Amino acid sequence: MKKFILTLIAIVWAICSYAENITLLSPEGQIKVTVAVDEDVTWSVSIDGETALDNGQIALYTTEGVLGENPKLKSVKRSSTDRTVTPVVALKQKEIRDNYNSMTLAFSGNWSLEFRAYDNGAAYRFITGSKNGLTVLDETAEFVLPEDATAYMSYVSTHETMYEEPYTAREMKDMEPSDELSYLPILVTSDNWRMLISESDVHDYPGMFLKANRHNTLNTVMPKVISEYSIDGHRRAAAGYAKYIAKTTGTRTFPWRIVTLTKDDASLVLSQLNFLLGKEPAAGSDWSWVKPGQVAWDWWNHWTVTGVDFETGINTETYKYITDFAAEHGIEYILLDEGWAIDGSPLELNPDIDMNEIISHAKSKGVGVILWMAWDQVEMCFDTIFKTYKDWGADGMKIDFMDRSDQWMMSWYEKVMKEAAKHQLIVDFHGSICPKGLEREYPNLISYEGVLGIEQSTGCKPSNSIYLPFIRNVVGGMDFTPGSMNALHLENHHSSGELPAGIGTRAYQMALYVVFESGVQMLADSPSAYMNAAECTEFIAGTPVTWDETRVLNAELGESIVFARRKGDVWYVGGITDEKAREIEISLDFLPEGSFTLTSFEDGVNADRLARDYKKRFRNVDASQTLKIRMAHEGGWVGRFEPVVR
Repeated sequence: MKKFILTLIAIVWAICSYAENITLLSPEGQIKVTVAVDEDVTWSVSIDGETALDNGQIALYTTEGVLGENPKLKSVKRSSTDRTVTPVVALKQKEIRDNYNSMTLAFSGNWSLEFRAYDNGAAYRFITGSKNGLTVLDETAEFVLPEDATAYMSYVSTHETMYEEPYTAREMKDMEPSDELSYLPILVTSDNWRMLISESDVHDYPGMFLKANRHNTLNTVMPKVISEYSIDGHRRAAAGYAKYIAKTTGTRTFPWRIVTLTKDDASLVLSQLNFLLGKEPAAGSDWSWVKPGQVAWDWWNHWTVTGVDFETGINTETYKYITDFAAEHGIEYILLDEGWAIDGSPLELNPDIDMNEIISHAKSKGVGVILWMAWDQVEMCFDTIFKTYKDWGADGMKIDFMDRSDQWMMSWYEKVMKEAAKHQLIVDFHGSICPKGLEREYPNLISYEGVLGIEQSTGCKPSNSIYLPFIRNVVGGMDFTPGSMNALHLENHHSSGELPAGIGTRAYQMALYVVFESGVQMLADSPSAYMNAAECTEFIAGTPVTWDETRVLNAELGESIVFARRKGDVWYVGGITDEKAREIEISLDFLPEGSFTLTSFEDGVNADRLARDYKKRFRNVDASQTLKIRMAHEGGWVGRFEPVVR
């Protein structure tokens, strides 16, 4: 009898344990999420039966208790969604399939966890239903990874960062708690899969950082609320912290914690989970006024206009000249960067600037105007600055130097977007976070920096930039500021105010306009440099910034990537490589039936030694052919395929 009772207890225990291990499959079944509810809550994610994320703890620490500690599961609700989303600013596709299975686990204490499983990843978020305000002390989002995996981290020493650190590859088995922290996104690779850790729908809450808490595990290190500041120019650094990360409403959804999980590099690059998990624009909103486009940019090239009869610099004549260049080449915007206003007085003009004349001239040429301003100066006159700039006739703002993602600053990003939308102004955030979903809710958030781009001069190496399509661009648009016509290899690179230079071949700099994604693409060099490279400039200026369709023709993490992108019936192909020369054969089977004229810009025969050496070629091709793309070290290839009209 005693043996029978013990056996019965064991069976009951096994049944109970099984009942608290809840699984969720993606629509096609290759992604499996397993949630274990015991003394705490953990989640695991596998792809085609192989575990990529193993029993990572989930918890939210609040003054009302720990959500996830000794949880009491009340119910599990399941649903499925399959729909088409049409983005206002289509960086990859004009239509995105949003297809997932979901389950919501409700717990005693008026809180829930929602999980979603997509065919290319999974995500979860907390949902709370308290009638009172909620003070969040901390959060645990553990990512327990295989020891043989490699993580690509952007290490920083504090939460105050420009989000421009290079990627560092670390074996998970070598991780130590003494390692620095990293902002998101973070890429983790194994022999059989690729995983990108990110977040989306971050509202009234800090951005997430991760660091090792043991050799194969990453865990959250959340920015606390700042209680005191030290001021250094336009930057406000933390001088003191509160003991919590957020004070917020009690009834709300929290940010999505996302793992994009694919079997290969190409599928990872095409993911749009971050966008899909952002909050939708308000129903009935009219965003037709949001116009993506290219921008003639001044700051990087130091206003190095030559061959004119006026003194160049931050003045009316120079900006009218830049406007004429933009109009001649069909470039949608000019940007007045730092210096057009009196520092510390964002509504007071530099005496050499006649804003009315500049904007009137631009409007007469069909060119829009974007105005730069540091964030603290925007905040200084928040109630009037957006209306004033709109009344002047400006079309957008570039806002800089935030360099933080604590709760206050994350709410400030959203506050800006609400006010900018009210006045129909587009926004490009510099000195900013990487995208976290806000750009879906406010499509006038046209781009972010949050990237180690060309303005960092010698620090911007192709050996790091080759990772951007696999990591940074997966979560959203990035203002990398490409387009240096003074192209030099790293070993010869020297840049100055008189002669700014970018690293990589001329074809590489041109290919970036197809490879990298941004709702505004800067032409970073001066009008004079572009006019001296007329055929290259004509090609760059004719390249779209939004796309109807994107395909990956070749993708090797850390080595090379080749995209094919379509706008209307014209296809563009762009490829770049790292510090090694490569030859890649691609199929043209992405082309529809018929003949196409291919105009290409390729690394010249001497491009390994002289980065400016390129060759322009014309030929007729069709879908039955293959194409060999030869790229010098730090090189590129770009081409436009136009249908032959008979």
